[in-house]
Amino acid sequence: MTAVGLIFDETMAGAFAMGVSDPVAGARQGKAAGTSMTLRNHITVDEVERFTADPDHAARLAATLDFAPLGKGITCAPGRFQLFRQSDDPRVKLMIYAAGFTHGGQRYYLEGRKSIHDGVALHTLLDETTTLYTRLYEGDDATATVVGAGILTIGILSTVELVASMRTTGASGVAQSAHAIGEFGRFFFGELWESYRSHLLGGPAPTPPPAPAPGPEFPRAVLARPAAELDDEATATVVVIGSGYGGGVAARRLARAGKRVLVLERGKEWRSEDFPNTPLEAAPQFQLDTPERHEGSRTGLYDFRLNPEVDVLVGCGLGGTSLINANVSLETDPEVFEDPRWPRAIARDRDTLLADGYVQARQVLSPVPYPHSAPPLPKLTALGRSALALDRPMSRPPINVTFEDRVNSAGVAQRACRLCGDCVSGCNYAAKTTVDMTYLPDAKAHGAELFTEVTVRWVERAGDKLKVVWRWTEAQDDAALRSITADVVILAAGALGSTEILLRSAARGLPVSSKVGAFVSSNADYLAFSYNGDAPVHGVGFGQHGGHAQGPVGPTITGLIGPVPGAPLREQTIMEEGSIPGLLADALPAAFAIAAATDGVNTAHGVVSRLEQGARALDSLARGGRGAYVGAVANTQTYLSIGHDNANGQMKLVDDRLRIDWPHAGGQEVYREMQQAVIGATAPAQAIAIKEPTWTRVFHHNLITVHPLGGCPMGEDASAGAVNDRGQVFAGDAGTSVHPGLYVADGSIIPTSVGVNPLLTICALVERAMSLLLRERGWG
Repeated sequence: MTAVGLIFDETMAGAFAMGVSDPVAGARQGKAAGTSMTLRNHITVDEVERFTADPDHAARLAATLDFAPLGKGITCAPGRFQLFRQSDDPRVKLMIYAAGFTHGGQRYYLEGRKSIHDGVALHTLLDETTTLYTRLYEGDDATATVVGAGILTIGILSTVELVASMRTTGASGVAQSAHAIGEFGRFFFGELWESYRSHLLGGPAPTPPPAPAPGPEFPRAVLARPAAELDDEATATVVVIGSGYGGGVAARRLARAGKRVLVLERGKEWRSEDFPNTPLEAAPQFQLDTPERHEGSRTGLYDFRLNPEVDVLVGCGLGGTSLINANVSLETDPEVFEDPRWPRAIARDRDTLLADGYVQARQVLSPVPYPHSAPPLPKLTALGRSALALDRPMSRPPINVTFEDRVNSAGVAQRACRLCGDCVSGCNYAAKTTVDMTYLPDAKAHGAELFTEVTVRWVERAGDKLKVVWRWTEAQDDAALRSITADVVILAAGALGSTEILLRSAARGLPVSSKVGAFVSSNADYLAFSYNGDAPVHGVGFGQHGGHAQGPVGPTITGLIGPVPGAPLREQTIMEEGSIPGLLADALPAAFAIAAATDGVNTAHGVVSRLEQGARALDSLARGGRGAYVGAVANTQTYLSIGHDNANGQMKLVDDRLRIDWPHAGGQEVYREMQQAVIGATAPAQAIAIKEPTWTRVFHHNLITVHPLGGCPMGEDASAGAVNDRGQVFAGDAGTSVHPGLYVADGSIIPTSVGVNPLLTICALVERAMSLLLRERGWG
């Protein structure tokens, strides 16, 4: 039988720059400079069957090139087009386009690559099949020096034209020709082939959601196993309960010491592209705990806890709240540790073990400010106007986001931030440097075992060991309890989770300090908005809407207004701008309009300004699903302020459920001061200052925090705290004796507010505690 071949044409174009070696960086620079490359390919496949099966069987590539710095219509020497199956994963294909040419007496070699992953979301597959990461070498092959780079893409219509251009050679009839085209198409396009084939035969063209800036797809490996695979009465050297920052640090340090470590997480595992983008996708991920009942799945990602004075939002999943936080990594002012509620050892180690902890945390998380070379963000410009009005300094804080494709400290591939603004609903692009992208993969690489949907009920002593009693997270009662016995147990379930476990353990007979549950702080979090100003802010994430019309949003937080210079520590506050996740976009026009009318402070002057406000509000309300990206909502800034509260909250168990009691929490002076600062920050835009949604008369000035602290506070002894400076749990209500092997390692050990986003301080404190644990046990 005669071998069947295939011929087709393909045109790709995109931003390209000289003097760079990274295609993503080259695309950015080329876009900024207005330089682009167009590559027109005529590809001949002699034998389709051999081509799709044998990576050594290359197709012939005839290419012409347009690139302004070198010329137009440059004819390349005969090149090659090859497809490779990755041996370690049959779902992954690598495509290589390569051709050489001569210009001005200099030899050049152009090579582009695509990585195609079958089994991923279709819009991701579309990105991959239409995106070519390209480098230009000064020489004859890819061993020469890279002198330019960029990203070439093929549009959807051009892709359909590519399919339409396919012609077979050597086919004996229509059936054999169709079979060859189908075989090649399924290999080349993967699961997209049927969409393109349908269009070629007259069906509708595929309409995938628009993708933000191109970037490679690097999903990390699955880390955890389900609770069903965790044996009853299992044993381990170390059990870490919780997988947020504290649990991640502990798991990594102790696994690296060669110990058998089990990590238990109550939620599920999430990976890039799993996170919700629409209200429909998000709805099942909300869980709500009220004084009366619990609603929603107990593994829901967005975990709201409602109380009479303080409401809390935490993340539920492998990686903890890092999955849905704003990534800001700031050191606490050293003066905070001088508060008498902190053990003296912390202040003593401020320049040694604690400083080392900060260094270690930065090495793992690699926080960087939003780059000045990145696209300008209207919300940063708006924050600058606010800082000038308040006469306070502005800066760009370090954030745990990568702005370039890279392999991080744990060996996990990440791709550059797409500036979509959806950090706090979960990053779908592997750009957030979260716990599940760093500490946990490192721990697993050193032997740790991770399990999800495991809810720990309590801890009890079992001779010279500790027993962890747990159940499946969705279980309705304790009818099917299981246990694990370990030498060391690290409670790292967060301020709420660790406190709840210790309170329940105490109720079942474990001697602990009466300070368990004490010194609860909201970190003086205060959320507010500057609604309907005179200039675009673009502070709503892309979500399902794409975002091309409005331009980049940026990571959730990129700018910070510092404290009033010279203010005493307790009076210092910071103000960060933010973005609202796109999955909430549809609700925003009406919600903001109602809030502005009922409880807003309008800083606009004059009839004209207020008429313009009204027109913008109507524009947002009239646009349906796009209303958040035009008019009043497009001109709305989000503020997250942080300060110092009195940390007088108290956690307790009521009917076996955790509650927070904090009378008059919202009446503290710090909140009135932050509200006045928001009004001052709003004035330059002649906008309407809107208070925190729950800090109104209707909700009795309830607070809402995303940074709960305390509950298992440090203290000099059991009369002053629940744990010592190392996180060891005090074994009674007085003295300094502790339960051997029982530790708390998360934000619950912090006995005061810290005045900034606390994640870096949590990591540093736990790094210090783990260093001391390893030293004490001779494990390091």
